Amino acid sequence: MDWRPTQDRPAARAARLAAAALAAILVLVVAMTLLVPFAAHGFVRAIELTTNAFVSVAMSASVGVSVWSTLGTVGRHAADLLGTKQASLVVTLLMAIAGLAAYALQRLIGSD
Repeated sequence: MDWRPTQDRPAARAARLAAAALAAILVLVVAMTLLVPFAAHGFVRAIELTTNAFVSVAMSASVGVSVWSTLGTVGRHAADLLGTKQASLVVTLLMAIAGLAAYALQRLIGSD
């Protein structure tokens, strides 16, 4: 089969480039619209949890609870937190991402 030689059509190329740029901007705007509220909520929640932890430690110290008792309580609560479905999902996703990153790095620096 003989293929026709490609013609140099700068208007078509510019139109494709403009459409791709518009699609990329649209995807970025939609992603930011959806992700910014989640990120803000997570940031506020992290500040709230940190503040509660410091208040709890300060109250334990003022009552006279030992450091080991406080660390044991913190450890139990951390283990309970990691036992939830959401934490398991996050850990699973992080493991999948790490596996893909390791595979990509091996492909990148591996021998050809």
